[in-house]
Formats: sequence, C-alpha cells, structure tokens
Amino acid sequence: MPATPSPSRRSVISPTARGALVRQGAQASLNLWPPIHTGRHNPVTDPHVLLPFRRRVQITKGQVVQYNVDTDRLEPWDWPIDITTGERVPPDQLALWRNTHEMRNPTCLCPRINKDRYADSEMIIFLATTGNLSGQWVCACSRGLCKLWIFLERMYAARGQTVYNYPPRTSAVVQLPLSRYNYSQGLPYSPSEASTSANSTPNASPAQMRRLQRSSSTLNGDQERENKRQRTNDGLSADAVSASILPTVSLPPLPQPTSTFSSLLQLDAGNNAGLTVGQFKRLFVKCRACPIVTTKSAFEDHICRPQAEFEDVIDLTLSDSDA
Repeated sequence: MPATPSPSRRSVISPTARGALVRQGAQASLNLWPPIHTGRHNPVTDPHVLLPFRRRVQITKGQVVQYNVDTDRLEPWDWPIDITTGERVPPDQLALWRNTHEMRNPTCLCPRINKDRYADSEMIIFLATTGNLSGQWVCACSRGLCKLWIFLERMYAARGQTVYNYPPRTSAVVQLPLSRYNYSQGLPYSPSEASTSANSTPNASPAQMRRLQRSSSTLNGDQERENKRQRTNDGLSADAVSASILPTVSLPPLPQPTSTFSSLLQLDAGNNAGLTVGQFKRLFVKCRACPIVTTKSAFEDHICRPQAEFEDVIDLTLSDSDA
C-alpha cells in the first residue's frame, strides 16, 4: 500500500521549515505524475514498462515520489517533520523515525512486475559506503528487481518538498530486509552532523577528502610523516596512501577466461573487468614484419600489411660512434 497520508489523519501543524509545503490529506489524489514514454517501447529489455516511471523519478528534482498501485501513477511521498523543531527529519534519522511513528518508506515499482506477489513494496533506506554515492543516504528497492533509486540527500536539500506530521506509532513495526547492494548500514558518522575530519565527512568528494586528509595531517606532522615514510617503504605511493581513506570492498578474484572470446569480453566487462598481465600476453601476439597486433587464434590467418605505419622508436642506447 502507498505511504501517502489518508484523508482521515489529523491536520498538520504548520512547519517553520524553509521550502517545505504542508501536505493536506484531501490533496492525496490530486498530485499524480504519469510515466514518461519516449520512442518505441522495447518489450525485451523492459517487459514490465518500468523505464518510463524511472525517467519520471529521475527528473522530479524537488519532490520524493513513490508508486501508487491503485492509480498506476507516481504520487508524492511526504517527508516527516519534527514539530518540536519545525524542521524536516534528516535522512540519517528516517529509519529511526519509522520505528517510532506511523510512517512508511516510499514504495517502489515492484507491483508492476507482480501485483499479488509484491503488494508490499516498501523501499529500504541505507547509507551508501562505496562508489560515487559514498556517504550519501539513499532509498532503493529492497528486492533489487525494479532498480528504483531515490537520492534522499539531494531531495533533503531541495526546496518545495511536501511534509507531514506522522503520529506516534501504535502498531507493530514491519521489519524490512537488509540491503542487497554492496553497502553497509549503521556507520558511526552521520550526514547531518558537521565535521572537519576527512574520515567523518561522508558527503565530501574524493578530492575534498584528500585535501582534508592533508590539512588534518599538519596537526600532528611528525607522526604523519613517520607513518608516510613507513608506508612508502612498504611500496605504497602517495596517491595510494591518500586513497586508503576511501571506502573499499573486497572484490572477488578475476575469473579465468576459458576461450579467446570470453577473454575479449572480460576486457570490457561491466563488473570486475580486466585481465592479468599474463592473461593479456597469452591472448595477443604482434607480427614481427608489420605493426599489426591480433589474438593468437586469429594470427594463423594473418596477412602482413607492411604499408601500415610503424611507430617511430628512438633508441637512446646508441652512441654517436655507432650512428
């Protein structure tokens, strides 16, 4: 069921939050967003017609929207407001607010895949700790089927977001599954807290985090220089040391290609791409008579092309007397 407040709920105390709009229950069925259809639909790549809805979510900048299975449209999801402060609840507090108030997270597009099986399509809220979303609170499909994502931090900073005063919870809390993405929850830092430390500034870009790391190292320069010398002696470069503060995950070992075709695919794979140096050397061979490089299997039918341009190579080992 959608998480939009029903008309029977009590009215909202007007907030003092800047850029927030109070959502009245009577307006619940008036604000609907249709999907965006562009060009011809491809039933092979998008059999459940999810892409037009994801397009609408992507371009809706100032409002969190969710899927309503009854209307087959996207509707507003009202951000909870703390009436004691008159401000919206920060993204890192939404999960706790759901436990203590009659609030539901936004609903995803899974009912379009199977309305009966995925009737409860409440999304999960978690902190991304890897990738370009590192340090940002996001909302995503709990099953990973419809691939719907909502960037809560960006919406929290936007003006015009509708809010609602959810009453205290009197019913049992529905436990949501843990995230199936390569992220973790419950890290000690919070995006709503101000900090100048590189290790506790999750919203900073990698370049900003490196600058903060360098600035904080001046406070205890002797110890930092000693640690840096030790790391350099261990074979690490300065860039590798700076990047060590970034969130990382343990990647699985590279798969062993079983054929030339699988090796070529592994070079341009979308996930865990690449070959080892040994695999690369076993895959390719260079003709000694022309500058053509092919795979070893294709070299059997190779026809030399001496008219192809060789790269100019200057041998600096020759002396003037040898020239």
